[in-house]
Amino acid sequence: MIALIITVIVLLILAGVSLNALVGENGIISNAQMASVKTKFASYKEELGMSALDDTGIYASGNKLKDYIKNIKDEDIDKFVIIKSKLVYIGSDKLEASAAEGLGLGGGSSASAVKEIQAIVDGVIELGDTNEVPASDTVETIEVTNTADGLIGTRLYDRNSTNIFNGKWNIVDEYNSQNVKTERYEGGYYLLERGKTYTINGESLKFENDYVINYKTKEFTVLSDRAVNWNKEKTLAVNGAVLNLDPSVFADGKWVNNLTNKTYTEELNVADTEEKLETVNKTFYNFYNKSIEIENGVEKEVWNDTKIQKTGDVVYDLTTNSLNFNQKSGEGGYLKLAKEGLDFSNGFTFEMYANLNRLEYNNGTKYSCLGLFCRIEDLVTVTPERSMRFGLYSSKNSVCRFGPGNKDLEQLYGTNGTFLDSASKAHVCSENLGYSKDENFYLTVVYNSLSDNSDLDAVDYYINGKLFFTCPYYKYVWNRGIEYWNKDECPFFIGVCPWQSTGNLYYLQGQVYTTRLYTKSLTAAQVKDNYETTLIYRSSF
Repeated sequence: MIALIITVIVLLILAGVSLNALVGENGIISNAQMASVKTKFASYKEELGMSALDDTGIYASGNKLKDYIKNIKDEDIDKFVIIKSKLVYIGSDKLEASAAEGLGLGGGSSASAVKEIQAIVDGVIELGDTNEVPASDTVETIEVTNTADGLIGTRLYDRNSTNIFNGKWNIVDEYNSQNVKTERYEGGYYLLERGKTYTINGESLKFENDYVINYKTKEFTVLSDRAVNWNKEKTLAVNGAVLNLDPSVFADGKWVNNLTNKTYTEELNVADTEEKLETVNKTFYNFYNKSIEIENGVEKEVWNDTKIQKTGDVVYDLTTNSLNFNQKSGEGGYLKLAKEGLDFSNGFTFEMYANLNRLEYNNGTKYSCLGLFCRIEDLVTVTPERSMRFGLYSSKNSVCRFGPGNKDLEQLYGTNGTFLDSASKAHVCSENLGYSKDENFYLTVVYNSLSDNSDLDAVDYYINGKLFFTCPYYKYVWNRGIEYWNKDECPFFIGVCPWQSTGNLYYLQGQVYTTRLYTKSLTAAQVKDNYETTLIYRSSF
């Protein structure tokens, strides 16, 4: 009997040991499960590594994970996020967490981002069930930082024609390491920004990452450092432009004849003779763009005079999102910018992003020149010496001229690349313009007002964000010139420039994407910022 009892006890012990070896924490089944999970997670990690390669700025969550890990199973999508190209496990299963940790897929240095994601998942996203989610884009954009007040974040809006012209569009574009747009977030999403403190269900949290969240679909994404929030106020790297001719200004506008109140297109339709057409081409048309205003609770379209006028052949081209100059009717198309209250006493900066079909144009005189822009009281009756002129004066390879001045004193040359001494009164700065026809180029001209102790100021000439040359300039010429340029009745003209005599006009031909004007001198870093931001912004179209 005693031997039987001992035998049973031994068998029970052996059974327990065998069972533990089979299903215990380090048992055969557990090890098999761990191996299976590790194999699966390792395949996710390997595929992400192949997708990311040298790109260290990938962020993804939810279904966006499939862009980088095509074999990820649906049941695992909510268990992982990609932060700075690193796969991070954020699930709650202990075995999976252990497998992920063993593969280096735990929170690690990205713990702060994981905490923020968990806060969104556990707190904010539930608000979609209890708070009213706006049904359309007619609700005003309101930034909310406390969940007690509603859906936190800044609301995004589609960039469509209605939202562009009522100033409401607000989008986020995601870019890869080659600055190619990979994703767009707009209507239905909210932007949660890093550095701002949000109160989520009574708990304050300052995000260290940027997020977009859709409360209706309960989707959220952590944004990379290359993501850009575009809206009407954020299309410039450097704020403070007194003129910013952005393509969105023209996309849904119209030109209206001052005298007949008819659109330019209507005038051309009734111009059945060459004489009438010529009359139309010499008439200035005011540009109007549309805004949406609320009156007694009802939306209505309002057309606003932009103080931008055109004459001749200037049209907005939807294909290139640019203003086309002189593509059909020959010559004579340009813009007049009647901006008031400008003071150029402290210098100026002019920017143009364009693609020209020609670099010279012969208007019947012995010279072939190019006109880009100028500031002059009147193109036809005022002498060029009272103007600020930019383009190419080919007889002397002059790329800009300021007046009034004496002969060579008001010219900035581009002839043979040498700097002549002051006795010659000519500053030769470059042997070419730095750009060619039929190619996109970004031109920036900066006039720097230097120390009062110097007789010279400086003109910086940039191409594609890089300094092409700098030339000294006589201060007294500029100071005499601003007596005319600071007058309200002295407008800027885009696409035309007079050169050696009154009424001797030269016109550009091509596409102008963006023009900006500052009554201050931008630094080299600011010029570079504007160039790079403009190129990324253009890609967002």
